[in-house]
Amino acid sequence: MNRLSGPEVGFALTVVLAAGVVRGFSGFGAGLIMAPSLSLIFGPAVAVPAVVLIEVAGSAQLVPGALRHVRWRAIAPLALAAAVTIPLGGTLLASLDATLMRRSISAVVLIFAVALWAGWRYRSEPKMPLTLATGGASGLLTGAAGIGGPPVILFFLSGPHGAPDTRANLICYFAFTQLIALGSYAVYGLLDVSVLIYAVILVPAFLIAAWVGTRLFGRVDEIWFRRATLLFLVGVALVGLVRGGTDGG
Repeated sequence: MNRLSGPEVGFALTVVLAAGVVRGFSGFGAGLIMAPSLSLIFGPAVAVPAVVLIEVAGSAQLVPGALRHVRWRAIAPLALAAAVTIPLGGTLLASLDATLMRRSISAVVLIFAVALWAGWRYRSEPKMPLTLATGGASGLLTGAAGIGGPPVILFFLSGPHGAPDTRANLICYFAFTQLIALGSYAVYGLLDVSVLIYAVILVPAFLIAAWVGTRLFGRVDEIWFRRATLLFLVGVALVGLVRGGTDGG
């Protein structure tokens, strides 16, 4: 475990606080902020498992309130498909070059942020093959990069459910897939001491920020918040791409 400088600690805490507010408000987006950002200082093989551990703690905080709105029939096929592909993603995280992983994570985040900003959605009623493919893609991204949100978020934002139901679906789906991902990381030896220490240090800041985000839901203009979040994601992704060659923690 490398010793972090003061600026690196401040950067990590700032990222986690921003991610917590976004997660508490919208039910998603924390991994998209944390994975590319923390990979810059920890390296993907440490940052991604730490991010998933942090998100599991956040899910434990958010799931109880989401249960009364969740649509289990909507998330079940997605979650089952993701469970199959998450271990494949874990294999990629354990074996691929760190620089390639950093740049890949940043590229996915950038594409997703631009797609949401442009208002892209699935244009037809999703059929079961598309549903399973979406879950499979999400699982692969979860295992490899801790950012399984993009396919599923686009999927749910295209559906008929209102904001509370969509938020609840995402919270419960991510809680399930994150637990599966942690099991995969344990098998591949990625849950080492440094991952656990970083997660323990950062979890309290994330939980406090997520609580603040939950309080803001329904009180802050959703369109403004989403635009600010997407702009932040674009900035994070661009930094990750530009600094993709920097050695991680």
